[in-house]
Amino acid sequence: MARALHGAGFSVARVAYFGLPGLPAELDRIALDPFDDLIAALAADPAVDARCIFVVGASKGGELALLLAADNPLIGAVAALVPSHVVFQSSKVSLRKHASWRRDDQPLPFVPYPTFSPATWRGVLGLEGYRAMHEAALARSGAVTAALIPVERISVPIYLSYADDDHVWPSRMMVYRIAARLGSHGSMIVPEVYNAGGSHFVLDNRLARRSLRRFLVQTAVVRGCFPQRD
Repeated sequence: MARALHGAGFSVARVAYFGLPGLPAELDRIALDPFDDLIAALAADPAVDARCIFVVGASKGGELALLLAADNPLIGAVAALVPSHVVFQSSKVSLRKHASWRRDDQPLPFVPYPTFSPATWRGVLGLEGYRAMHEAALARSGAVTAALIPVERISVPIYLSYADDDHVWPSRMMVYRIAARLGSHGSMIVPEVYNAGGSHFVLDNRLARRSLRRFLVQTAVVRGCFPQRD
């Protein structure tokens, strides 16, 4: 995907945030502040058009992309592929539950996985996908309400995609919950919603990659990032 975006005229920064040397081993209480610092540095770089900083993320990265776009006015567009509409617990499943993300060193409210649910342990042990585990977690309405991502604060173009055969989590339902929250809060932003079909790994799908590329290019043209294009 990065190569296709380069070919379309974008510069691409791929940002890792866990699982590599020098980074947290697991997606557990990851600080959002360094992402904001990076975006601010890009906006201040004379080689970068500050109007044209777009954020793209898939799965937990889609959750992250929406969180960043909700509170960072430097972001010019956001694409969240198979995202969640809430902040879920850290992927480090244990008796001690932690948030996936933190800001200003404070953990964000999150939806926990039910510790003693058979669905949780079937997922953790690899006996089935994680979808049932997430659906069991989403049954906790109080936790869901507290952990909703405030997408109504996003004021830039939004692209959302979901997978019909998603065995990781119910991305279709969650994407439509995101769209519904935008509408119910009177947002002027109408997200572009794309059914990627297939599995959770939507970027393996050529048509899904093409749809994402089209959204990013069209948004860039509208914002004047590619002023010479037809």
